[in-house]
Amino acid sequence: MTVVSVTGAQVDDYRQMDSDGQGPPRVRVTFKEPVLGHVVVDLRLELGRSPLDVALMLTGFNVDGARSQRGYVVLASEQGVELGEIAADPNALREVNIASLPVRMDSARTAFRFGEPGWSLGFEPKRTPPGVRVESFHLVTLGDGVTIGNVAFSYFITGSPIDEFRSALIRGCAMSSSSGVMSAMRSRTTRPPVYGPSSSSVV
Repeated sequence: MTVVSVTGAQVDDYRQMDSDGQGPPRVRVTFKEPVLGHVVVDLRLELGRSPLDVALMLTGFNVDGARSQRGYVVLASEQGVELGEIAADPNALREVNIASLPVRMDSARTAFRFGEPGWSLGFEPKRTPPGVRVESFHLVTLGDGVTIGNVAFSYFITGSPIDEFRSALIRGCAMSSSSGVMSAMRSRTTRPPVYGPSSSSVV
């Protein structure tokens, strides 16, 4: 991973130093003035490529000169992404309840507590296959020389968000109109995927 930003109320600047292949990369953070007491520094790191279907290994970050290093490791994921099998170092990481974290994270999937540096955590994230559950209401109206059918779909999408919904028509019938979230979405230039409950109507 590459450090893309270092922020904090007392942070002045930072510099990522080249390790020349000898050990992990290092980051030097400079403060606006000498600090004492509680200091918060936020490091943002990015992988620079898709993490899906690739075995990843996280290792602990060390602070030079620290007398103790303890804290939490939290794995979070977006909708449609599952973490896969997680291999945590049992001697360095202890799994904890997400509700016990000092901060609330709605996207958190699992969390661990560590008391010493040198921990490692392996996992292989994958895209969750989408699933659709559908309940429909059919109404057939008979008239003089014409038969009109109306079908209302109520569906719930799980796994990954989808941007297309297909249905098969009754043989010999033609669709005259459709409405609902999916129909409106297909008419836009940018179509946001749908996740969770939604509905459509076909006439």
